[in-house]
Amino acid sequence: MYLKFSAMKTKEKVNPIGLKGNLRIALKQTQQELEEMALQFSLGKAEAADKFEETKKEFKTKIHAWKGLFQEQSEQGKQNVQKVIASLEEAQVQLSLGKAEAKEAFEKQKKNIIHSLDTLERAIKANPTMNEWMIEVKSESERLKLKLEILKLKYELKKFRITDDFKSAMKDVKNETEKVLDKVEEKWDDTKSRYTDFSDEMSHVYKHFNKAIKSLF
Repeated sequence: MYLKFSAMKTKEKVNPIGLKGNLRIALKQTQQELEEMALQFSLGKAEAADKFEETKKEFKTKIHAWKGLFQEQSEQGKQNVQKVIASLEEAQVQLSLGKAEAKEAFEKQKKNIIHSLDTLERAIKANPTMNEWMIEVKSESERLKLKLEILKLKYELKKFRITDDFKSAMKDVKNETEKVLDKVEEKWDDTKSRYTDFSDEMSHVYKHFNKAIKSLF
């Protein structure tokens, strides 16, 4: 599922109400996917190595789509887009490494994947012509990082269970999400429109996601 954060894709004027809706969808999707992954592991319906491969494949598809769209921008004369494309290509390389059967192999790949995602975010943030993509890229990247944290637990633990603390923490995430979304209209800058930076608000919610994941053990 691809969210319509960018005017490049929607050809529509971005407004705070629309952005608020898209952020809600993104955060809700993150929560659903994390809960589904945790449930699959708790029921023994997925193995860590197989799920890791599936997760990498899904994100590679997103990287491929972004790369195509960013290359269009490059052809239109946008400055420094090639640095972003190079970061995407590096992420593709890290996501294409072999199957990680052991914890050590997973940890190495995880570290390199996260580094490539952080590099991508910095490349986009440093390029004002691409700031409209920051929310989408950060949202998708943070979701992947959270999935990697759940996968890390699966590689480490022989038993995997959904705790009451996890369920409670996920309810807290919903509450924090609504608090953050209420700030979107307050922070909206009509002079910058879609370029307004909501990274801090998103990071606040992702911290609560991390707290929920840690409650799984």
